[in-house]
Amino acid sequence: ALPAVMGRFPDLCVRIVGRGADRNALGLPEALASRVIFEGFVERERLPEVYAAATVCVLPSLTEAFGLTMAEAMSCGVPVVGSRLGAGPELARDGNEALLVDPRNVEELAATIIRCVEDADLRRRLSARARTRAVESFSWEQVVLRNERLFEGVCGKEAAWAQSA
Repeated sequence: ALPAVMGRFPDLCVRIVGRGADRNALGLPEALASRVIFEGFVERERLPEVYAAATVCVLPSLTEAFGLTMAEAMSCGVPVVGSRLGAGPELARDGNEALLVDPRNVEELAATIIRCVEDADLRRRLSARARTRAVESFSWEQVVLRNERLFEGVCGKEAAWAQSA
């Protein structure tokens, strides 16, 4: 999808964060490859700064158990274009908190990225809703509360190990 997106926006720079494919694996012509920056691994402390620099966070995952990167981007208020697989649809409703595309559908991915980059109002709506959803559903406080309720449901109000101590 990168050639179509980068061809539409001649000043667009793509940052690839994390370990994984190198520049050669993308198969981009040199004119486009020179506009791709491979950040490599980014320390957790720097992630908010990296997300804040993004216009759109694109996560075209083909396999994803839980989309931590998607949840992080949402919590930073960055619009996300992600896959309709794994946890993507659980983390965000398509068109509400993110834009989701079918895995391996290159044309849909390119068109959705282009739409998101071109439409500032759409990005603002997605950002606001994504941030709200992330804070209300995926903050550590919410995760702890859900786990406490789960443990209480399984073990009863007082855990069996606490009674025997």
